[in-house]
Amino acid sequence: MKYKFILIAAYAVASSASASSANCLSIKTDKARLACYDKAAKDPAKADVSAPVAQSAPAAVPLPQSVAPAMKKDGEVFASGKWHVIQKQDAMTDRKNCTALYEGAWTIQGNPGKLYVSFKGRGGIKAYQLRVDDAPADELRLATEMEGKISAADLSHSYDRIYESKRVRLQTMTILGSTLIEDIDMNGYKESIQYMIANCGSHT
Repeated sequence: MKYKFILIAAYAVASSASASSANCLSIKTDKARLACYDKAAKDPAKADVSAPVAQSAPAAVPLPQSVAPAMKKDGEVFASGKWHVIQKQDAMTDRKNCTALYEGAWTIQGNPGKLYVSFKGRGGIKAYQLRVDDAPADELRLATEMEGKISAADLSHSYDRIYESKRVRLQTMTILGSTLIEDIDMNGYKESIQYMIANCGSHT
């Protein structure tokens, strides 16, 4: 509304000045004509024509923040595929202890010559069936007494096949009667084991 008033006032000033100039032109004497121009210049100036208030600059659009690089997991020293090698140091011997974790979780863990799938807190383990890559599934295997105690499937009996595989599927019957299926991407597992052998003092 303020800008509309300013435009109207400016137009009125311009029109008034134009009309006054036309009247002054008809005056013949220089002194009288100059006085006319002075008066024409002063009268329109009395109008309150304030300069428009400058608009504030539009708010700056914040630039997208750069995505922070993914932080390593605590103790992680190597990663390949979905496998992460975690290193811990024995407080008494200073010996390096390494474990390869699938997706960084302790549920599925590997060491040279060993691969465990834990069912602790998931119903325990009663029996399981293993399938490596696209080969036919093994026969149903009852959990050993040790597997029952630690609530984990110890797949060391099939380690040679697992070590060279790309995919491992494990169907497990829990003590509670439920069935759980693990579909494990083995890409990166072999490289993780090789790292452990070369850098952690691990061996088969």
